[in-house]
Amino acid sequence: MKQTASNEPANQRLLPINVQEEKEKFFFDEQYNPQFEYEDDIALESLSVHGKVSSGYLSIAEQILEQVTKKWKTETEYLEEVEGKILSKEAATKNIQEYLKINNLTHRVRVIYTYHSIPRTSIKNRTTIVVRLPIDYREQSILGMLNHEIGTHVLRWLNEEKQPWYKQRKQYNLGRFLETEEGLAVLHQYLALPHKYLRMEAVRYLSTYKASKMSFSQLYKEMENYIDNRERRWNMCLRAKRGIRDTSIPGCFTKDQLYLQGSLKVLQWLRTHEYNITELYFGKISIDDVAKAAALNPEYKPQLPAFFVENRKKYQEMIEEVWHTNNLGTLLKVK
Repeated sequence: MKQTASNEPANQRLLPINVQEEKEKFFFDEQYNPQFEYEDDIALESLSVHGKVSSGYLSIAEQILEQVTKKWKTETEYLEEVEGKILSKEAATKNIQEYLKINNLTHRVRVIYTYHSIPRTSIKNRTTIVVRLPIDYREQSILGMLNHEIGTHVLRWLNEEKQPWYKQRKQYNLGRFLETEEGLAVLHQYLALPHKYLRMEAVRYLSTYKASKMSFSQLYKEMENYIDNRERRWNMCLRAKRGIRDTSIPGCFTKDQLYLQGSLKVLQWLRTHEYNITELYFGKISIDDVAKAAALNPEYKPQLPAFFVENRKKYQEMIEEVWHTNNLGTLLKVK
């Protein structure tokens, strides 16, 4: 989601205007590589605005996915057992409104629905939740989505608005925050799930790396081991290849690697800072700028998500469960 520097390509700009036509061609012939068209010219260098594609966490991503595939043969089996049935639009809306009420955000956040989006959820204009149709939220995972989008992204933004560096980040020498932003949001996404494998983050990291080496059709075939549903696999490949016109050429939009990278870095930070997210909620800040932000406004008391305020001990336990479930004590030493 667009929450960083002004040179970041907006999600909407990266959505091909002929996506449906190319999707139909591809599903007719999976050897076909979509030829995407965009409203604006997309500079190739803008696709790596979040950094060059990396293999630094590739072995960790692969080992996380190996653990998952040992327990569930297919993604469909995983989703049905761990995340439950897909919700109706009405049920999803009810969940969203209840969450906003619990966090005293009913009058600050609005929700819109659209068929024209690549991510299933994103933030527009800081406090508008954009939900992709048809609804793809499930019974057990919608709370995680809300923790991610509202409990993390929106609340950090609302706190950002109250800081001395608001709209003056360069003046205060505050760095890029998106890796921390998405990493923290990812961890909060897993709080409510019974199994806390960083599965989707590993899939995104892997698909981005492979997209940098492969055509769309090759990537689609390669990711079948992890995403058996054709529609979901198409969407994952589209995420990795968005911004590219001729998808027969290797290349990718690198943002999706931030989710795994960020979650592992933030997780290690939390384990050495008493699992206290308070200073992380001073605004849109990186873990590298926490001390600086706190010094700039030492008396500030940020608005924190209900899941942390109501039970800090449980929060710590669930974060630790993410660490142990993914065997990160071993994997991060190997890295």
